[in-house]
Amino acid sequence: MIRNIIFDVGYVLVDYTWKYKFKELGYNDEGVKRLAAGIFGGGVQGEALALWHRYDNGEVSDAEVRADILRRFPDDGAALTWFFDNAGDWCTVRHDLADRLKTLKEKGYGVFLLSNYPDRLWQIHVAARPFHTFVDGEVISYAEHTGKPEPCFYQCLLSRYRLKAEECLFLDDRAENTYAAEAFGIQTLTLDSEAARQHAIEVIDALPPLKEPCRVDWIETADLLLAKGQLSDWRAMFENVWSHAETAQYMLWSVTTSETDAVSRMERTIRFQAEHDTYLVYDKHSMQAIGFAGLEQLDADTCGETGIALGPAFVRKGYGRQIVQALCRRAKTVYGAKTFIYSSREANMASRALAQSLGFEPLDCEARVDERNSEPYTIIRYRKAL
Repeated sequence: MIRNIIFDVGYVLVDYTWKYKFKELGYNDEGVKRLAAGIFGGGVQGEALALWHRYDNGEVSDAEVRADILRRFPDDGAALTWFFDNAGDWCTVRHDLADRLKTLKEKGYGVFLLSNYPDRLWQIHVAARPFHTFVDGEVISYAEHTGKPEPCFYQCLLSRYRLKAEECLFLDDRAENTYAAEAFGIQTLTLDSEAARQHAIEVIDALPPLKEPCRVDWIETADLLLAKGQLSDWRAMFENVWSHAETAQYMLWSVTTSETDAVSRMERTIRFQAEHDTYLVYDKHSMQAIGFAGLEQLDADTCGETGIALGPAFVRKGYGRQIVQALCRRAKTVYGAKTFIYSSREANMASRALAQSLGFEPLDCEARVDERNSEPYTIIRYRKAL
């Protein structure tokens, strides 16, 4: 049974109109083809194809791509300058499919994007579009430094969001990309003609509402995924987090010293997370567990974090900031909270600095005793309006 719909973006959810502007600027069909080959490659300009491929994969900057193409086509500066300066003008939404993302969500399906796209153009062409609000997750080449039809790109999507291949339907305009997806057992539709596109729309429209809608039980940031733990995570949590005294120092738990205890701790964690809004923290690209975080509703207008920890190899990377910001967003959007509470031990200077950098203000403090060693400590609570 299909439960998740995966969309490519270019020529599936959006279209491009730059060729019409080139014609307005006086280029005939051959001139447009030459410019397109120079920009994107198109199988004609090997150097250009390699450059745009690297651009898609986040390996070269916007400035480098622009400079290289202008260098190779000095006589076409006006057209190429327009192309780079007006990226938002030559991309349009294909509403026949894009508008159906909302309907798919209403029917209970998971909606995902799998696309080769440069960072800057993604922000302009996709991230700002209304249809993007209905997307549950995405794997984009600029962030992963690889793309379709590489097998690891598809595996990244399946692993990150814990999707079952046989429950997924993938729509793409290129046959080599759908063939690669089929190797994983993903069902596909290749939109390589208007007839094929119309057929895909009919298939999407015919999908029945799911009796058990897909649940989005994760929180995503630029580099992290906060998701419910699995038993297989015990080793990563043991090696990255639970076995480190420096991680436990400002927490309320004791260091785990054996693999057997780590498995038992993972089992307890899973049971706890099933009943609370708490998560393991995963590095989004490797999908190894590197910490934990969570939140709870304190009253009708207030939420607070329930503990945030990252293994020592993963601090000072900006991850704590991403986690707190993500928890604040969830508090506001899911619980309707107007205030978020963040707590820190007085001695934890890094945690206090993070709170202050995010605009939290001191609320109160409380003297406590650490039950692990009977040492006194002070908790400072911070408050931020959402």
